[in-house]
Amino acid sequence: MKKVIYLLLLICLSINVKAQGFIGNWSEPVIPAPSLSEAILSPVDSLKIGLYLPESYVNSNKNYPVIYFLQGYSMPVNPWVCSVMDSLLIEKKINEAIYVLISGVRATMGSFYVNSPVTGNWADFVTSDVINYLDANYRTIPKKESRALVGYSMGGYGALNLGLSHTHLYNVVYGISPGLFDKEGLQNSQMYNNQTIINDTYEKYKEFSSLSDKEAHSAYVNYLKSFTKFNNLELTLAYGMAFSPNAKHAPYFHYPYTINGSDTIFHESVWNEWYNGFGGVEKVIDDNVENIKKLKLLALNCGYKDHNVWISQGTHYYNQLFYKKGVPFQMVWHEGNHWNQLLSQLGTVVYPSVVSALEFE
Repeated sequence: MKKVIYLLLLICLSINVKAQGFIGNWSEPVIPAPSLSEAILSPVDSLKIGLYLPESYVNSNKNYPVIYFLQGYSMPVNPWVCSVMDSLLIEKKINEAIYVLISGVRATMGSFYVNSPVTGNWADFVTSDVINYLDANYRTIPKKESRALVGYSMGGYGALNLGLSHTHLYNVVYGISPGLFDKEGLQNSQMYNNQTIINDTYEKYKEFSSLSDKEAHSAYVNYLKSFTKFNNLELTLAYGMAFSPNAKHAPYFHYPYTINGSDTIFHESVWNEWYNGFGGVEKVIDDNVENIKKLKLLALNCGYKDHNVWISQGTHYYNQLFYKKGVPFQMVWHEGNHWNQLLSQLGTVVYPSVVSALEFE
């Protein structure tokens, strides 16, 4: 039921935004995507992004800071999250900035914004292809002090993972309801806390592994197309291809369990690859802690009633981790769940904080 309400919210917001229009200009340009051109699944040379130019852009020679926003799992390019920024600009509550929306939906409903030989080099797409295109074609302020990386859910993970490992590119990093694991996060997630999903995933793993390379690839591509809405099985497959990829054979990921009758064999090294996805931000922090301390703004925003309990637990874990390592950060807890206060948080907390931390001309 929650998923149905969520989808209806997205549809209604989209209709409302398009009917009323923006004070600024919204477009969906197709930009070069060389980082995705060699993916095993659905390679492309170009990809659509969302772009919001502030009202004054057309009639001025000003240069603007840029907010890059990474969408959540299964969320396409859609101006709905930008509607909040537009409203704040109408009310003159924030200064003008360029806004770029990136969706991780391509071969699957989520790329997790990481480099994978299977789904494409999404980390490079975000940190190289998109920034280079914006700086070359629009009046940006092309320096880290004028760039923010913000993300929601899967995109919240992407913002933290990429922002904290590319502090030379971004000076503001903000994760909203981010995909983060504490030490038990993977086993508590919907990918492994449900025996049915484990069994279904393993059955699909065996099914495609038993076919020839060509047959498996063709069958797997068609199978992935059958997923048209959020599904925990598709989420599991997508996560595996992102963080434990097997480029040699469909279903293009390694699985940490082998089930033989009543016997289950556990592969610890593969499990660690899966854990080091949403759990791997800890190493990113360890490797870059001194540079992270110099960020203008690092922030986490999460509902303590998130129905994905592992997300609020993971956010709390990283909250404590930043504190222990002496990293300056902002932690915002609210009483909502995974999505029902997203718009209000963007309007009252996230965008005002992000824009105020950016450097303008």
